This record gives sequence, structure tokens and C-alpha cells, in this order.
Amino acid sequence: MGEIKSTLDIIMEKTRHLVLSPEERQQVERDEQLRKVPGYVRKLLDNVWDLDELLGAVANIPEGYRPEIRQELVRRLVMELDFQDRGRRCLAALERLADSEGQLKLREFREIMDRFDEAHQRMVTADTERSLARLASLGISGSAVLARGEKDRQWEDLCRDYQSQLQALQSSW
Repeated sequence: MGEIKSTLDIIMEKTRHLVLSPEERQQVERDEQLRKVPGYVRKLLDNVWDLDELLGAVANIPEGYRPEIRQELVRRLVMELDFQDRGRRCLAALERLADSEGQLKLREFREIMDRFDEAHQRMVTADTERSLARLASLGISGSAVLARGEKDRQWEDLCRDYQSQLQALQSSW
């Protein structure tokens, strides 16, 4: 009686003569490198890597694939930009990775983020002063009083306006 073969053994016998061409091998390597990009971005955003570690990982990519990987990395980082700390981390990474054309767009991103921060700070200051004045009119004052501004309709409008500006720039990248 013949030997019982596993499915894997049968497959190995049938495909033993198949070999990847150099082009196919290069495509497989390219795809492997591209599959790593989301992990690079996630590690940066989750504070597992700092910017230098990300740049080191990019430097370790084989030279032939590096431009395409950098381009994909830049594209993914642009999509992650927002007004939180993680958006600032993306911006810092982009400033080191983007080409000269991308640097011009990054200035626009930086300007929008800075304008948002200024508008946000003005709004918080005004809300705090209003809250303290309201409390003072009720006879509540002193160093122990902590007034926090409430996120009202004006705050939502500000966020929506700046978010739409940010999204317009992201889509133009």
C-alpha cells in the first residue's frame, strides 16, 4: 500500500518546479515593504517610536523601495493630521519626510494649526472670564474658584470651520 501524503506534501511536489521571476520577486519585496507602512505610522502615533526611530526604520528600507515607501508614509501621515497632539507628531514627521513641494503644503498645515490654537486660546480665555464674572455676580470668588469654559455652539462652529480647512488641504495632497 502506498504512503499517505499530507496536503502540504502534495502541494510541494506539484509546485517544486515553480520559481519566481526576478520581477515577481521584486514585486513581492515591494509589497512587503508597503505592508509595513501602517505599522510605522501606528508606532509613531502610539508613542512606541519617536521620530528618530521612524526615520531610522525608513533609512533601513532598501534604496530601491525607499522613495515609494516614503511617499506612502507621507500620504498616511497627512491623513492622520488633526488638532490634537497626535496631529502635531504627524506634522513633525512630515516636515522631515516630505519633499520640497510637500514642505510648502506643510507650511499651510502649520499655519492652520497655529491659527486654530490662537482662536482656541482666545475662546477659552473669554469663556473663563465670563464664567468668573458670572460667579462673582453671585458672590463666589477667590483663589479656590476654578472656572472652566463650556463647549458651546461657538466652539463647535470653530472646530467645524478649522476641520474643513484641514480636510481641504489633506485632499489636495
